[in-house]
Amino acid sequence: MQEILDRHIAPEIKDIESLNIRQPQKYILSNGVPVFSFDVSEQDLIKIELNFDAGSAVADKVLIAGICNKLLTEGTQKHTAAQIANQIDSYGGFFETSITNDIASVALYTLNKHLDKTLPILAEIIQEPKFAQNEFDLYLAQKYNEFLVNQQRVAYIARAHFPALLFGESHPYGKILKEEDFKNIEPKDIVDFHSKNYLNGSYRIFLSGKLAANTIELLEEYFGQMKYSEPERQRIYPNIKSAAQKEHFIIKEAAVQNAIRIGKEVINRNHQDYNGLRILNTILGGYFGSRLMSNIRED
Repeated sequence: MQEILDRHIAPEIKDIESLNIRQPQKYILSNGVPVFSFDVSEQDLIKIELNFDAGSAVADKVLIAGICNKLLTEGTQKHTAAQIANQIDSYGGFFETSITNDIASVALYTLNKHLDKTLPILAEIIQEPKFAQNEFDLYLAQKYNEFLVNQQRVAYIARAHFPALLFGESHPYGKILKEEDFKNIEPKDIVDFHSKNYLNGSYRIFLSGKLAANTIELLEEYFGQMKYSEPERQRIYPNIKSAAQKEHFIIKEAAVQNAIRIGKEVINRNHQDYNGLRILNTILGGYFGSRLMSNIRED
């Protein structure tokens, strides 16, 4: 008979005897761009990710950073979105874009034997996006419809309002997306943001997988001539103004669920204990096998 764990008893705390964290190799392109490499695979596959300091907190308007990041793969000055998709598919590769408050990333997954064919496509979508009016209108309409649907979801409502209560609406991390924001943005906003933060901003490149002999050489060829600005040591934001009231209730009529968000201001990523706190938070409730999740499911 399988023994049932008593979740009321915390597990014994033990010291970690050894921890081997693999360090990346570092290269510097001729324009100053740092390249961090993890050669960790036997398979002939590589991921190349460019991280730009172009997150949502950098933009003056709520939607700009996300739309800019997404539309990079939707057509360039030379090729349409369909042509780009067909090209990258023909080599068995694909792109992935994502954005956070601070970072916008563009990643390429590709076979090493096709790197000399796929890397120029990656360079093209970053350096020569078209931001066509029709692609802009289509994506903005999709985001607007998604926004309307999300207004009926209590989890989204809680997630959307919580940063404003924690940081204050005047803080870049506390912005709340509103319906009028969809009317106050145009392609020129995207073009200007891209020029400032992608073509003339700070970024870094991460490599993981099996590195080919010519990987750094190809990166130098396609990205070594891009303009690069040294990142700010610490971006200066307005002071955090958390809501004085600690409990807030948002009423959603006819909702069949509740959503709860709990959090507080602690330390930022520049603090020496940041990584430790992040690991602790993950163990407590940040993944499916966490103690909090286990307790909830078993109870």
